[in-house]
Amino acid sequence: MFTPLMASAAGYAATAYFYNLGRFKFDAEQRQDCIYQIQNMRLAQWGLFREDVRDVFSLSQSNMDNYILVGALIVTAVMNFIFVGYPAFPLEPRWLLLLWNNCVFACITFGPVAE
Repeated sequence: MFTPLMASAAGYAATAYFYNLGRFKFDAEQRQDCIYQIQNMRLAQWGLFREDVRDVFSLSQSNMDNYILVGALIVTAVMNFIFVGYPAFPLEPRWLLLLWNNCVFACITFGPVAE
């Protein structure tokens, strides 16, 4: 009597095991696909972050190139004012010479600061 009960219980256990086995495999496969998808999304997000940082640095570098160009032009213009403008500049009225000097020295100060 013990053997038929054991065989019956083993049969029920096998039926229950194989009944849920397909669902378990499907769930495990879906869980693994979800984990891989999350990893791929994190890698893509990191790539976007690196691209954003690269864009910011290239934009800053191009702005600095423009600033250097403008600063060099200002310094060139100021040197031209000093070497060409001063000999031809009238000494009277004195206040006009003061304004001229203030503008030239402001440009001289702005030139190196801009670079």
